Amino acid sequence: MIRFLRNKEIDRQKWDATLACSNQSTLFAQSWYLDVVSPNWCALVRGDYEEIFPLPVKNKLGFKYLVQPNFTQQLGLFSCKKKPLPADEWINFIKKKYRRFDFCLNTQNTIKILEAEPLSNCELPLQDSYETLKSNYATRVKRNLKKSYKADLQQITLEEFIKLKLQNRNGLPSKMYDIIPKLYAAFLKNGVQILLVGLRKDELLAGNLFVIFENRLIGLSGVSSPVGRKHLATFTIIDHLIKKYSSSDMVLDFKGGKMEGTKLFFLGFGAVEKTYFRVSRKF
Repeated sequence: MIRFLRNKEIDRQKWDATLACSNQSTLFAQSWYLDVVSPNWCALVRGDYEEIFPLPVKNKLGFKYLVQPNFTQQLGLFSCKKKPLPADEWINFIKKKYRRFDFCLNTQNTIKILEAEPLSNCELPLQDSYETLKSNYATRVKRNLKKSYKADLQQITLEEFIKLKLQNRNGLPSKMYDIIPKLYAAFLKNGVQILLVGLRKDELLAGNLFVIFENRLIGLSGVSSPVGRKHLATFTIIDHLIKKYSSSDMVLDFKGGKMEGTKLFFLGFGAVEKTYFRVSRKF
């Protein structure tokens, strides 16, 4: 039987233990990560945490609803079962409890609901040599790398990264970046390796925040200045990271979504698409 648990009722030790043995394990569903991005998150649980489903709850004027948090790509159903997990039963439970919801499942969840929207996650396994990986770059990527600014990657500070984000937020509200320092602190506390790298040419041209979780190099956020875009700085950053982690068991997780231009950029580096679903009901 599926049970609903409020935030304070969730046994975080059991929760994270299920994720640790899960074939669907992801950074975004770790209890400490959810505590940062969705402080009032609740959960659906079956049995003694054999199956778990995080609920990113928000409250507006007493009206509770579910919404996918910023910097959180996939949630959904998790279990130690080593097979794809059908999520329809859990979605039906959510439909009865919440009038409004908008969240994403993970790539190991299956669903029959017609209104589910397929999205793409772009991943690049890095087992091959750099030469082999580079040979799979699209022609346009190889061409842009020849034209891009050539420099070694540098470690940049969190303050520099956020400043560049705020200067180039393209109309996005500045408050959405308030969570980055909180996530940074949570990564340090929980032993997650952080890669905060950038390119400079007199000024900071571009910066990217990656973290290493299990065997995945996850791109959480990136930004380029107008000068950085002119110099194709992000092409150089991605190429450097592929070279650094080539011939390893790592997977470069670009993330993705539904923005066609972003997806094509990642696929140009040889990434493959993995489908996950967005489920929503709005009024």
